[in-house]
Amino acid sequence: MASSETVMDIKCRFTWKTVLVAMLLLVFAWFLRGMFTVNQRLALLGFTLATMAFLVFPRPVTWLYVLPFGFFVLGGRVFEIGEFFPTSATLIIILFTIFYLLDRIVWNERLFVPSKMLMLIGLAIVIQAVSLAVSIHVHGQYPLNAFRDAISVYQFSPLLVILPVLLCRPDRMDSFLRVLVFVIVLVALSGIFEYHSIGSFERTDMGIGYVYKGRVSGFFRHPNVLAAFLELGVPLSLALFFRERKVGWKLLAMAAVLLGILSVLYTFSRGGLLFLFIGLAMTLFWRFRRKLLIPVLLLVLFVLVLLATSDVFERQMGFFTDPMGSLTEPTILHRFITYRGFIHQIMESPVTGVGWGAREFFWGRTMIYSFWEVRHAVSHKTLKIFGGLNSMFLNQAVKGGIISLSAVFLVITAIIVGTVKAMRRGHGIIVVGLAAGLVGFYGHQVVGNQIQWQMANAAYWVSIGLVAAFGAMRAPLDGRTPLRDGPGG
Repeated sequence: MASSETVMDIKCRFTWKTVLVAMLLLVFAWFLRGMFTVNQRLALLGFTLATMAFLVFPRPVTWLYVLPFGFFVLGGRVFEIGEFFPTSATLIIILFTIFYLLDRIVWNERLFVPSKMLMLIGLAIVIQAVSLAVSIHVHGQYPLNAFRDAISVYQFSPLLVILPVLLCRPDRMDSFLRVLVFVIVLVALSGIFEYHSIGSFERTDMGIGYVYKGRVSGFFRHPNVLAAFLELGVPLSLALFFRERKVGWKLLAMAAVLLGILSVLYTFSRGGLLFLFIGLAMTLFWRFRRKLLIPVLLLVLFVLVLLATSDVFERQMGFFTDPMGSLTEPTILHRFITYRGFIHQIMESPVTGVGWGAREFFWGRTMIYSFWEVRHAVSHKTLKIFGGLNSMFLNQAVKGGIISLSAVFLVITAIIVGTVKAMRRGHGIIVVGLAAGLVGFYGHQVVGNQIQWQMANAAYWVSIGLVAAFGAMRAPLDGRTPLRDGPGG
């Protein structure tokens, strides 16, 4: 025990100045409480913390590792700012892009890495801008509606420029990929926990014979959007499982694969399950291309497990076990009816479409199938949502015609070019995982339009940006040491 003399020698660290500052801060806190609302106080607190963090980490490369959390965990909240309705993810990419540009200008460092991939996608954006101009000046669509609708596919395209510059070294790339895997685990868990917290049953599909608790969306706002995100993330996680050397990261990657598959099942998305299976198959066949029996056995085992649980996942499995019987379901039949109407609209204006920002309407408010056909009219005031036509490709063709559709195929061409270049650089399985996820994602866009949702769009452009980054980075000799130095930011 310390002696009394030792205890008496201890000095109090609180001086009169410290106490005065503490009291002033307390008075200021009470002032904030009385003068501002809760949301305003939280915004002020967030701004203060962000400013402090910026002073500690003033370069964008550090903040890059936080972006996946902002996009996929906190990015779903919708704001109303005048005639715009951005999500948190949209505001984050706008602010980060401005931060990135200012940083590169201040430090006099290069803004982008030149490549054929970047050139082709840049040309696609220019073509989409032409389609936007036609929508406003030829079709007379409301300008802000046309702008918001036309850029929906390209919302997070700045990542194509940012990722190859900032992830110019293997150590940075490794860190970013590991953050992505961790986020995929969190997103998958959010869907799983949501499903097991549901106490009732989904009434929408009970009328056609399917009984299940409900479709989950996790941190996202729609089950199909969550499925689209996992279509991109799970094949990448599987590729990282084969690429990682450390046991801990291998286990995390495998957890992302298994939890991601289960979460896709809980979305009860038929397209999501089919195209996730295709993405995983592509990755496995590449990894075991000299031992094809292994991926075949793994995929057969996967199918057998699904069939054994078909009573739970009947909504998805019934589509594959009894496809002819599923064709008469309202959820499938309405697609046939609407797609037929969209093809008729495309034939009426094949080159320019009906114009971006067009107002949707139906023939009538009835369950009669013929009234499910969507029609479009010129918009004259702000629309909050535009609809996705249940197909990204049909959405582009109906609203932007051949002009917009050609832009989409230019992007696909750019992805193929970038993938081939990255494979030639020697990055192997990880590029295959990215490409497999993009193939599955595009396949789902034939029967869905998740790409217009901000969080799915962010995942899509993250994948494209990673392909470009691998194409710009030579494969290191030892898996860690870069062959060349990149920009410092």
